[in-house]
Amino acid sequence: MNIKRRSFMQFLAATGVSAVAGFEAVGCAPATGASAAGAVATGSLAAATGSRRMVYDGLGRVLELDREAGVVRVSSSESMSVLGMQPFAYPRAAAVCSAGRIAIADSSTQTVSVFSVGLDPLFIVDSSALRCPTDVAFAADGSLLVADMGSHCVRVHDASGNETRVIGSFGTDAGQLNGPRSIALSDDGCLHVVDAGHRRVQVFCPRGNALESYGSFDSPVAVRFDAVGRAWVADRMRGDVAVYVDGSEVDRYVPDGGAPCALAPRPDGVMYVSVA
Repeated sequence: MNIKRRSFMQFLAATGVSAVAGFEAVGCAPATGASAAGAVATGSLAAATGSRRMVYDGLGRVLELDREAGVVRVSSSESMSVLGMQPFAYPRAAAVCSAGRIAIADSSTQTVSVFSVGLDPLFIVDSSALRCPTDVAFAADGSLLVADMGSHCVRVHDASGNETRVIGSFGTDAGQLNGPRSIALSDDGCLHVVDAGHRRVQVFCPRGNALESYGSFDSPVAVRFDAVGRAWVADRMRGDVAVYVDGSEVDRYVPDGGAPCALAPRPDGVMYVSVA
């Protein structure tokens, strides 16, 4: 599906705390029935100040990660709550599973906190080996994946937070990583990792074996999938967002107003691009 730039590039005025407040919206044609059962409706947006990030989920909730204040606010049409983060928290990324559980990566305390759909704390992943969590994602079976930039790998945890395996290691060969910055799961369960140090995206099968890599980037910072299964990759230094299907680039967009720094898919087929 080729989408004309003129038809989807738009600005939305800031209207308070909402999923689109103060951000540039990049829309793709709505699609229905495209995502597999258990697919993750998750994403993040970075505010112009660089302090806040926004995430929304399939339950209609909006998560505001305020990194300077070290708090995460969860808003819905009914109410607003504040998640109980650890002291000196610096929430960096979030993911929401199909059951509504929330995972928050904290790059200050080097932990990942997981909350129930009712916003009650479930457990904290604080492995002594976890050095710099930069992104999180939930698999369809409920397992939690954590991009550990400092350890050059992706850590996989079960539903109770126990580490079950590690994907990748430091190096330049296929399956090896250098500073994984962002992760996303495709509908077939394959893991796509922004391998920032090697300026590529690497793809791993559900068992963790390396399959392929794609793209040639300057400074890739985020990868997310839209409702029709295309991979969007933001390149901050190059200042554009490239769209891939089966590892081949099919489109590229240059957002107005700054360099892209985060992506957020919406279940109805809209992709948000944050610029800074």
